[in-house]
Amino acid sequence: MADTISPGARALLREEKIGYFDRSGSLYLSADNLFVLVEKPASKQQARSLNNLFVGSRAQALHAVWTFKDQWFGVHELAERASVSPTTASQVLIELERREWVNSKGAGPSKERILSNPRALLDEWSSYVASIKPKPLRSYYMRMTNIDEAIHEIDRVCDETGVRYEISGLMAGQIHAPHLSKISQIHCRIDHGGESLLRKLGAKAVKEGWNLGVIDSDPRHDFLFRQRVGHVWVTDPLLTYLDLLQLDSGRSKELADHLRLTKLAGPE
Repeated sequence: MADTISPGARALLREEKIGYFDRSGSLYLSADNLFVLVEKPASKQQARSLNNLFVGSRAQALHAVWTFKDQWFGVHELAERASVSPTTASQVLIELERREWVNSKGAGPSKERILSNPRALLDEWSSYVASIKPKPLRSYYMRMTNIDEAIHEIDRVCDETGVRYEISGLMAGQIHAPHLSKISQIHCRIDHGGESLLRKLGAKAVKEGWNLGVIDSDPRHDFLFRQRVGHVWVTDPLLTYLDLLQLDSGRSKELADHLRLTKLAGPE
């Protein structure tokens, strides 16, 4: 019984045949000769409580929690890795303990946590991403012989101009977990100075027939967890997965599932 039980947690409890009830009126009971399932949407207040973990600085801290994987870490280690205040890091960890996604040991300043339920975290985050509007995408056409050459050129020009970027979407998914036979579009985030960068690349804004999609970026939160793979900066597997879920393509969902299975699956 709880004030709020998220959709992902409900699904997990049902899978384990564990009954639950929350203040929305949702109820699940399963026993011999008995099955009760009442599904009620969360109230606005409950929804805000469930979702505020996945936005802004809290999402940044949550992302950092994921990167520790099977390592123990403290509040200050999390704050440093996530580039957030110790207060924000502490608030996120308290919420993760409440949801039973982390285990803890010690007390006071020396208290440490470890991610114990990566599946639940990923389920909840993906459910949240699926419930919100996709991030704005600006579409361009860039002359290219092939997609690898285009990525090389983006990396070269960004390096020369000192502009941060990260490849995401289908191309990043393919780099992390090869699965598709052909990709014809590049999705990326570009930091401040992107407009001049696009001009140097010869990229022209178009509505149709685009091959370069620029995702709106937030320099306060983006680029922190990007990874250098070969000759290119790419979003890490977690952000790649979340970005793929927002793309309007059947292949993106297919690649997201493959990426989750090969790179994000944690111990059950």
